[in-house]
Amino acid sequence: LTIGGANRLYVRLMEQKNGTDNFNPLKQKNTGVSRALYAFQMQEPGIARNNMQVYQGQQALGVVSSGSFLPTLNYAGGLALLNK
Repeated sequence: LTIGGANRLYVRLMEQKNGTDNFNPLKQKNTGVSRALYAFQMQEPGIARNNMQVYQGQQALGVVSSGSFLPTLNYAGGLALLNK
């Protein structure tokens, strides 16, 4: 049993346990996804936190999934799930 196989089995068991057994990777592959993960750099001081809204002007584009100070790059940034 590979690690990938073990992870898939674990996810499947958790979905069945939680009653949310609707994950279908083949359907997702055929129809595409509605959001994509993008890296971003903060334009103002502060750290982006999970579930904060991401805007372009007045339009909401998605939500932050993680944010932190990036010491190697010397600025704050993170990852956000943005609608396509």
